[in-house]
Amino acid sequence: QPGLNWQASIDTDGWEPDSPVRGALHVEVEAATLPEIHPSLDRFDGAILADASISGTLNAPQVSAAGTWKEGALVWLEPSVELSAIDLQWQADPNGWQIQGNAQSEQGGALSIQGRGDGYGLDANIEGDIASTGLNLQSEQWEVTAVPRAHVIASQGNVSFDGAAHIPKAKITIRTLPSALPKPVPDVRVRGRPDPVAAGAQERLQGTLQISLGDDVRLELLALAVRLRGEVVAQISGTEVVALHGELTVADGSLNASGQSLKVKEGRILFSGDPTLAYVDLIATRDIKDYSPPLEVGLRVSGRTDSLKTTVYSMPAMNETRALSFLVLGRDFNEESDADSNQLLSAAISLGLSQSQGVVDQLRGVLGLDELSALAAEQNDVAIVAGKRITEDLYVRYSYNALSAISALIIRYHLTDRWRLEAT
Repeated sequence: QPGLNWQASIDTDGWEPDSPVRGALHVEVEAATLPEIHPSLDRFDGAILADASISGTLNAPQVSAAGTWKEGALVWLEPSVELSAIDLQWQADPNGWQIQGNAQSEQGGALSIQGRGDGYGLDANIEGDIASTGLNLQSEQWEVTAVPRAHVIASQGNVSFDGAAHIPKAKITIRTLPSALPKPVPDVRVRGRPDPVAAGAQERLQGTLQISLGDDVRLELLALAVRLRGEVVAQISGTEVVALHGELTVADGSLNASGQSLKVKEGRILFSGDPTLAYVDLIATRDIKDYSPPLEVGLRVSGRTDSLKTTVYSMPAMNETRALSFLVLGRDFNEESDADSNQLLSAAISLGLSQSQGVVDQLRGVLGLDELSALAAEQNDVAIVAGKRITEDLYVRYSYNALSAISALIIRYHLTDRWRLEAT
């Protein structure tokens, strides 16, 4: 086979079970000529050398081996990892094995690994350390530079680790949020799909990872762009983060809302267990400097991530309708202007101000409507309903669902006291 060279020799003093045996094996392989190891492994280069010796007897041979991977290079696609100048050494004998090596990351950081084990089966005890001075990881939605270190222990098929990762630089971009689809309980079996991994298998990997953020960690989430700081501690079981504790603060950032770019004045994200539920408290504002006295208006987003609430913020304090007008229009609310009323109603819908009943009540009077309300049928599902009585017998209602963007026009006409005609 191209790229493969090997030499072997073996000798024995006889064929009796206790006859001494001697042998040697030398192998040289160009890594690039090896068959595909994994679809995500895009590049695998370098020279792999291995030497093995055989001693003992025919019925109890003893094998010792040592090898190196020199001038190696590796490119992994997802997440994207590129390593070069790989120098790896290993040795093994009947009592156990040892491995150590180092490499350079794409950004010039160093990666080191060392480990040892006292056997080769699942009951072997294995211990090792992994560390890097700057590892660059990339995906379609994020690019992270990390400085990780971890101590790993494996025994009886179970793996535990204790590690830390400092992230001096990162850019995470999320343009769309995943649908909140229900997950089947573990007992559910779906035809045509493999059975879920057993809980015992998931629990074989357990560990704690302390994550600290540096000064250049940026998050772009829909209309929000912020720079984050802080520390969190993640508890990992299997391939999932099962608990998260800590606090992240917003160093600076912006929020685009209703055509306005708001400056994030302050913000924090608290994790107290469930990694999918965090407490958020964020204030984003704009300054109205050509008003006397100058005003500061904005939005406050607060609450758990599964039940966030948006309120209008103003300094000095004023009623919500005026504050929303300064926020959206940059000036005070004109009750005589239908255009102002329509813009504020649209802003209230898009910003999710369903709790701002004062704004809705005032706009209902200004627009001359008999009905104007925001109904929350389900979590994060808000419908705006507007109605007007045209005559004593004719009533027209319009509804718009802000989540599904589905609208409906309902016309009701009372024919008699007992009969009513309705069209949608």
